[in-house]
Amino acid sequence: MKLTDPFLSEPEQGSRLQMLCHSWSKYFAVSVVAIAILILIGWQWAIIYLKQPIPHLAPMAPLTALGFLLAAASTLAFLKSRHPGKTGRLLLARILAGCVLLTGLLKITGLVANLPGQMTVQTGYCFVFAGLALVLMGRETKDGWIPAQYFALIVAATGFFSLLGYLYRVRPIVSVFTYTPMSVCTGLCFCFLSIAILLAHPDKGIMKELTSSNMGGLTARSLLPLIILLPVILGYLRLMAYWKGLIPTEFGVDVLVSAILLAFVVIVWFNARLLNHRDEQKKTAEQQLMESEARFRLLVSSVKDYAIFMLDPSGHVISWNEGAERIKGYKKDEIIGRHMSVFYTPEEIQRGEPMYNLEQARINGRFEQEGWRLRKDGSIFWANIVFTAVHDAQGSILGYAKVTRDITERKKATEQIAYMARLMEDSNDAIFSTDPSFIIRTWNKAAEMLFGYTPEEAVGKTAGTLLKVDLSEEVIHAIRRELVESSYWKGEVYYKTPWKALSWSAAISPKERNWNCNFISSIRNWNRRSPKKRQSSPGSSSGSPMPLLQWIKICVIPI
Repeated sequence: MKLTDPFLSEPEQGSRLQMLCHSWSKYFAVSVVAIAILILIGWQWAIIYLKQPIPHLAPMAPLTALGFLLAAASTLAFLKSRHPGKTGRLLLARILAGCVLLTGLLKITGLVANLPGQMTVQTGYCFVFAGLALVLMGRETKDGWIPAQYFALIVAATGFFSLLGYLYRVRPIVSVFTYTPMSVCTGLCFCFLSIAILLAHPDKGIMKELTSSNMGGLTARSLLPLIILLPVILGYLRLMAYWKGLIPTEFGVDVLVSAILLAFVVIVWFNARLLNHRDEQKKTAEQQLMESEARFRLLVSSVKDYAIFMLDPSGHVISWNEGAERIKGYKKDEIIGRHMSVFYTPEEIQRGEPMYNLEQARINGRFEQEGWRLRKDGSIFWANIVFTAVHDAQGSILGYAKVTRDITERKKATEQIAYMARLMEDSNDAIFSTDPSFIIRTWNKAAEMLFGYTPEEAVGKTAGTLLKVDLSEEVIHAIRRELVESSYWKGEVYYKTPWKALSWSAAISPKERNWNCNFISSIRNWNRRSPKKRQSSPGSSSGSPMPLLQWIKICVIPI
C-alpha cells in the first residue's frame, strides 16, 4: 500500500463547503486546547469548578489533559502546514503526534500505573488510536483511502459511547466484560478531536462523499443529524419513563422499538420525497437544456449565408451546417473527420497557415482573417474567417468554433469602387458623390478646379449650397419626377458665375427608382460649345452687357 503526503504540495482551491470544513476543524481543535488548559489550571491551583465541572462525576486526569493538549496542538500544526513553505510545522506536528501515541502506549502497557490521577484503560486506547490518526494524518493510499479517518472514527465512537453512558446513567461493570467510563470532559474532547481530524480532509477519503455537491452528499448531510440524534433522544425518553415508573419495562421496549421504526419510516419517506423533488428539477433542467440545444442546432443548421462548424483541438471537423455545405460544397458525411487544411490553398498549407490560425485562436481566444479558400470542386472564393476557442469549466480547450462567410462579391465591389475612385480622381470632368439628402461626400480635383472649392470646403455641404442654378422649385421637382419615372434626365442649366458656362444632365438606375440611395454627379464645362448663348440670357435686354453664366451638364447615378 503506497502512501503519499499531500501536505508537501500546495493544496488546490476547494469548494466553499470544503473551506468551511477546514475552518471548523480549527475551531474544534482550539476547543480541545481550551478545555485541556482549563483542566490543568484546575489541577494546578485546586480550582474545583475547573478540575471537575460536574461535581458528582469523575474529573479528567492531568495526564489526559496533557495528552489532549499535545493532540490538539498537533492537529493545528498539520492544518497550518498545508500552506507552502511550512514544512517545519509539519515536522512539529509529527513529533507531537508521536508524543500522543506514546502517552497511550504507556498507559495500556502499565508503565504509568502508579501516577496520581491516572487515565482509564479506555482513554489509553483512545490516545493510541488518536496518535495513529495524527501520525498518518495527510497520508493517502494508492486507492485514495485516508487511514487517519478510520482511526478517528474509532476514537469518536468510543467517546460518544462514553457520553451516552453518562446520559443513560450506565454504571461501571466488572465481570466478564469490564466497563469503566471515562470522564465527561474526556469523552467530549475525544469527540471534538476526532471531528477536527475528519474535517481536516473534507475532499478526500470517506469525507469526500459527505461533502460532495452530488445527490449522495446532499442526502447524507440532510439525514446524518437525524440518524444520530433521533435514537439518542428516543432512548433517553424511554429510560426517563422507566426511572419515573410511568410504564412497565416490556411496554417501554415496545414503545421504543415502534418509535424507532416510525422515525426511520419518516426518514425514508422524507429522503424519497427529497430525491424525487431533485430528480424532477434535474429532469426539468435537462429538458430545458435539450430544448435550448435543439433550438441552437436548428438555428445553426438553418443559416445558409454562413459556414458554421466545430473543430476538435487538432483541427478536424466535428460538425457541419447547411451554410457550410452551400459555401464549401462538401456534404456532411464527406467532411466530418477530415482536417480543416482541405479548405486552404497549397501555398498556405506549405507555410503552415492552418495550424498557425488554430494556435492564434488558442492563445488569444479569437482569431479573424480574410483570404482565399478552396471549395470541393477546386474553385476559390474570398472568405472572412473567424476562429473562436471553446473551453470547458476547468479552462481546458474542447475545440474551436469556425465561422466562414463568402465575401467574394463584396471584394469585387470594393475593388470596383476603388477603381472607379481612381477614374474619378483622374477624370477631367468634375465628379462628386452625395447621400440621399444631397449632402456632398466626395469631391475630386476637377470639381475643385471648376467650382473653386477644396474637398475640405465642399464635403458636408448640400449640393444646392454650392451649385446655385437658376431653376425654380417647380422645375427642380419636375426633374426629380422624370428621374424616377424614366430613370434618366438630361438638360442644360446655367450656373451663375462671371466667367464660365456649364451644362448639367442627370440619370438614375431603373432598379433604384427611389431617393433612398447615394448619387454620383458628373459635371462638364460646355462654355466653349455655345458661344452665342453667352451673349444673352433669359430676362436680359438686347445689346446690354450681362454677367457671364456657366453652362453645365451633370450626370447623376446611384451607388
